[in-house]
Amino acid sequence: MVRGKVTDSKDGQPLTGANVVVKNTSLGTITDLDGTFEFSVPDNASTLVISYTGYATQEISIINQAVINVALVSEIEQLGRGCDYGSWYPKRCQEIGVCHNYCYF
Repeated sequence: MVRGKVTDSKDGQPLTGANVVVKNTSLGTITDLDGTFEFSVPDNASTLVISYTGYATQEISIINQAVINVALVSEIEQLGRGCDYGSWYPKRCQEIGVCHNYCYF
């Protein structure tokens, strides 16, 4: 059994409906209104994949852990870290793997 809470990294608010899945399986659940989850995992499970629309997906080790609390980072926040806001011309996003487009500012 594994349980925990998924929140927004910026304001700590719970993320309702986040997907929590055992990596490389279809076993999982979604978070409730409070951002919490709880479900049974196989003994050989080692990693959870936590995803939510508009946020960067995280993979979290669950080895020897029964409680997993995760703060997801908004993809918009990540874009800001990889783009040069002072540029008026397209600039390739750097630093992060989720930005595959150009940044226009």
